[in-house]
Amino acid sequence: MTKLYRLNRKKLLQLKLCRMLILLPLLLIQLNVSAETKITHDATKQTENHIATDKLHFSIALGAGVKTNPLVGGNNIPLFIVPSLRFYGEKFYFDNGDLGYSFIQNKQLTLSAVSRINSENAYFSRWHPKNIFVFSSSSVSIDGNSPETPKEININDIHDRQWAIDAGLQLNWFITSVSQVKVQLLHDINDVYNGLNGSVEYFRQFSPISSSPINVQIKIGFDWFSQSMVNYYYGINNKDKVNPTLHYQSGSALNPYIKLHANYPLSKQWKFFSAVSYKILATNIKDSPIVEEKNNITAFIGASYVF
Repeated sequence: MTKLYRLNRKKLLQLKLCRMLILLPLLLIQLNVSAETKITHDATKQTENHIATDKLHFSIALGAGVKTNPLVGGNNIPLFIVPSLRFYGEKFYFDNGDLGYSFIQNKQLTLSAVSRINSENAYFSRWHPKNIFVFSSSSVSIDGNSPETPKEININDIHDRQWAIDAGLQLNWFITSVSQVKVQLLHDINDVYNGLNGSVEYFRQFSPISSSPINVQIKIGFDWFSQSMVNYYYGINNKDKVNPTLHYQSGSALNPYIKLHANYPLSKQWKFFSAVSYKILATNIKDSPIVEEKNNITAFIGASYVF
């Protein structure tokens, strides 16, 4: 009964977060209609395609949000502080954990060598960089404080998944000044899972009202994990001290997703900021004994201060 209650709470949370995906643009439109202070559109508009170079871009968003954890026994992660750190030089760049060097650049295409810490370990490790600005005390638990029903397996029963460092190539195709397609193909360089992962993403930026300071960004794409990466993070074998009947090995995985970011400038340095992302987990991942959810949702709403 307790397990069913917890699952229903999770489903209710996910339904509410999905509704945010629809309601956030409408909220921003209403803010624009009722705004008393007029802010110049040109001063606030900045696209991902044309971020200012040779300048450190640092901001901190304060608010409320959550990152769901699809693992059995995994805690949803409340979000209160969301930092953003970017630096773009002539060829070198750092973008919120992605380190890159662009060796081919023109108006339509950029080819870069990139490196980053694999984000899949964030579900297994509390101190992963993706989880640093998070409070995990029971007083803010999304699932409440009800006692847990014993499970056959959870993330506390399996051996630690190590951090992997991925490196490879990234291609950016700039379709227009406000839209692009990004393709990545990476391999772990510290021999953790000995495999590949990649992604294809379409990005577009727009304002729902012409000549409006409202900025909306939408990203649609998919992540691809090789068989060895899926089996390292979500497979069960002799290294895991569990019943052998729970051992699990599978194939590669394709995870489609959609992300929506929106902001409304309140002053020169402050802006209203919100973000929602929804990822559907591939069958080869959600069939793992340590996975109990079919998707992953991250949502945040608050105010961002740009330094």
